[in-house]
Amino acid sequence: MRRTLGHMLAMASLTTLIASPGLVAQATFGVKGGLALANVYGDAVGNAEHRSGFTGGAFLDIALTSSLYLSPQVLYTQKGTRERGFIDIGVGPTLTDGTWEYGYLDFMALLKRRFGRGGVGVDLYAGASYSVLLSAKVVGEGGEIDVKDLSRSNDAGVVIGGSVRLAGGLLFDLAYSIAGLEFDEPPLIAFYGRKHKVVSAMLGFTPGTL
Repeated sequence: MRRTLGHMLAMASLTTLIASPGLVAQATFGVKGGLALANVYGDAVGNAEHRSGFTGGAFLDIALTSSLYLSPQVLYTQKGTRERGFIDIGVGPTLTDGTWEYGYLDFMALLKRRFGRGGVGVDLYAGASYSVLLSAKVVGEGGEIDVKDLSRSNDAGVVIGGSVRLAGGLLFDLAYSIAGLEFDEPPLIAFYGRKHKVVSAMLGFTPGTL
């Protein structure tokens, strides 16, 4: 119920925003996707190493002024970490040398400052994110364990980044997101107190103004 309500609220807010006729008239639609280099931080993260995954989705750039834009975005992102050594989740079998694999739907509200016009330009942005957990498991030597019920169903954090816009609507996007909430729940929280962080590098395309 908590997962469904949070998802519905986030979707309703985004839909209301992009469906406003006055805003959509000044909006540019785009898609992007690429590499998510994920890891965790916190008081008890274990022997954590980066996990490589996918991130991608769609965004709008809504003009507020000639150089300032509101950019709502919806991305699917694979997060988590690799952990060397003994892994004990408190229930079920124990594993070694595993990968914690989490899949999230990220809703972002970003404020973007645009520099340059014409063929090449640079965008710098920052804002907030709200994430809904879609899947969670740990895979290692000894098997695979679903940990979705042992993980927080939503997350929140901040995002900073920038894009280089090229002629023809192509863009290269680099971003860093960091969560402010621990995603482990009992009994995992007894062993870990982890939060997500992700560096993403994506290629994108903006077909034009809606």
